[in-house]
Amino acid sequence: MSLIAEPFVADATFQMLASSTIKRYLRVAREIAERAGLVTAVRAEPETASQALGRARLLWNVVSSSDTRVPEEFELALLLVGLIDGQYEPAEALLLQLASSPDAPATWSVALARRLRQLGPLLKDEREQLDKELTAVLAGTTAGPCRDDPRLQVKA
Repeated sequence: MSLIAEPFVADATFQMLASSTIKRYLRVAREIAERAGLVTAVRAEPETASQALGRARLLWNVVSSSDTRVPEEFELALLLVGLIDGQYEPAEALLLQLASSPDAPATWSVALARRLRQLGPLLKDEREQLDKELTAVLAGTTAGPCRDDPRLQVKA
């Protein structure tokens, strides 16, 4: 059972197979996931997001155990993009699993996951780390320089 209408998956399959770079592969996946309404559905409907994640896990099992490229690869790509662009945080674990996979037949799926990690929304742990760093920087700069600060004294 697919959460994405068959014409969108067929279009993705054709265009993604014709992709010669991961950049184009991702761009096509993003365009089609958006047109199919997947990103909006993931943001608005937690049940749809949960179903999409379950389906993506199932598809990853098929893709990673195959000896060649299989049609499930393209639906998986659309689901991954929809989940990540829809900022569904539970999908981050699957994304990390794919990104760290050494599976040669699943090269395009692995490369897509790595690219999404590189370009996609920041993961929760990364956001928390950046928040801490920013807070520390702001705490040091918002106090403002003091008139008695020796670094501001001009020697005559």
